[in-house]
Amino acid sequence: MRKILTTLALLMSFAGSVTASLTTTFEEMGNTAGGATPVTIVTTNMTVAVGDVVVMVAVTNKKPSVATFAFTSTAGAFTELDVATMAGGTNTNPDSWLGYMTITSAGDHTFTATSTSDPAKIPTATVGIYKLTADSGQIVYLDEAFSEWGPIAPGASATPTDALSWAGNASYGEIGVVGAASSLRGILTNPSIDIGFDKSSKRVVGNKTLAAGATSFNDVWNITNQDAAKDETGGSLSVAFAEIKAAAPTYSIGGDVSGLSGSITLQNNGGDDLVRTTDGSFTFATELDSGATYNVTISSQPAGQDCTVTNGSGTATADVSNVAVTCADIPTYSIGGNLSGLSGSVTLQNNSGDDLILNADGAFTFATELLDGAAYAVMVSAEPATQTCTVTGGGSGNVAAADVTNVVVECVTVAKFTVGGMLSGLSGSVTLQNNGSDDLILNADGSFTFSTTLASGDAYAVTVLTQPATQECTVTSGSGTVAAADITDVAIACVDIPTHNVGGTVSGLSGGVTLQNNGADDLVVNADGSFTFATPVKEGDTYAVTVSAQPTDQTCTVTNGSGTVTADVADVTVACTDSTPPPVVGPATPIPTMSQWALILLSTLFGLVVFTQRRRLFLKTSGHQ
Repeated sequence: MRKILTTLALLMSFAGSVTASLTTTFEEMGNTAGGATPVTIVTTNMTVAVGDVVVMVAVTNKKPSVATFAFTSTAGAFTELDVATMAGGTNTNPDSWLGYMTITSAGDHTFTATSTSDPAKIPTATVGIYKLTADSGQIVYLDEAFSEWGPIAPGASATPTDALSWAGNASYGEIGVVGAASSLRGILTNPSIDIGFDKSSKRVVGNKTLAAGATSFNDVWNITNQDAAKDETGGSLSVAFAEIKAAAPTYSIGGDVSGLSGSITLQNNGGDDLVRTTDGSFTFATELDSGATYNVTISSQPAGQDCTVTNGSGTATADVSNVAVTCADIPTYSIGGNLSGLSGSVTLQNNSGDDLILNADGAFTFATELLDGAAYAVMVSAEPATQTCTVTGGGSGNVAAADVTNVVVECVTVAKFTVGGMLSGLSGSVTLQNNGSDDLILNADGSFTFSTTLASGDAYAVTVLTQPATQECTVTSGSGTVAAADITDVAIACVDIPTHNVGGTVSGLSGGVTLQNNGADDLVVNADGSFTFATPVKEGDTYAVTVSAQPTDQTCTVTNGSGTVTADVADVTVACTDSTPPPVVGPATPIPTMSQWALILLSTLFGLVVFTQRRRLFLKTSGHQ
């Protein structure tokens, strides 16, 4: 009987001296008896991970077979590696099928080998399903080979006509062998490989460790017939090679930070942000592949410091730990000078801020220091009451790596004059302003004076900011220029503005209605008649009377409700009408008394007697009895 053997050899390649291993999981082997009850399908469920390789092998042992096997899976499509046919003889039908799949979708999947030929013609078949897992690296298919051998007498050995060979990378570590056979009675042997053959399940497994640095694999396997009575009539071997490519090494990028005061943000290759707040070693979170370039930069400097990077770029061929980040304080410089002639209090500013209040002559310094090259500009923001202070020297410029001490501020006493006048006719409260500020609230007639004094030559302009409630105040002699004397002739004259009542009449009202004038001044009216709002309106102002709350079951409308007040308004009319007509109620139906009931009964009986007599007379005159 002819024997067929199909195996898969997997070659594992590693970098350096790293050693990985290959795990082989044998999940299913179906062996049919042929004849009337052949097995046409073998299926199994396996849990697989991304990167696993699943190998499926189908082997027959009857030459006249026309069977064809197909491999399918819910995990994807199989790649056909080999469909082997035994050399010699007259049969050219395939004897073995080999396929593999690299898993890209992890999970539980079904793997199936199906014969697509006439079931009656399927020979004895063996189907093997293997899952190959590497503990590191990626399994990649490379090549395949095919060899065969002739008859072997009982107890004798034979060598396949072709060796199993493959030339690959310069370094690999282990070969895994999986496969299936039909009814092989021999054993595979070789001095440098350990192959086991399970006769009950017809499966072949094994492995081989090769020396590091080897560049090829070329082995001859001996086939020994262990049957003492029967010949091993022949066989063949179909092999596929795959390589486990070790994962490329990755290297960390880091170094040391020194002199840091604050917080700094580092980046590698424009990303992978790393924030440091203390001195010491650092390492970026993302490692780089061997041969990748790195470039360490500073994306955010600490406040008040300048940090620089040394040894910050290169190519990663090992862990990088010599990147040096050195931080140093950035020098700052003070801004100041000298104040003279002060009498009172003056407020200075630098660059429109950093207020500095001085109460005496002498040296001064602003609180905020500036960096080298920064601009500065000193100004007076508030002068003493009776003085004028000016920056006479060194007030602006750029810091030149040194403290600025030459700003000169000089104050001189100048005559200051008040602005005021006389208020008359006031009833209530009025608010005045000078030059758009310096608010002055007055509640009674008499003289007034603004608190802010002005120097000779300064302009003044007195205005009314807020008028009294029922008056209008006007300003006379309110503007001009101070001429070395107090201004006392500003006149404010207030006069009453006439006011008038707004009202009218309500008619048809049933209930209560709420009226408003100009959206306020609510007035509740509960009966027809005249009404007047409580708040009078200034002459010349407008009025607008509206209904804000209607009475129940009525609608009130306003006529002559708006206009301009020139006198008392009394012609506003509010007419109310019922919203729903009242129901019509008829007279009550009286209940008959006892005497009335008796009269009704007698009338009914009398009518009945009259009807009977007339009926008899009718029947008699018409000839009927």
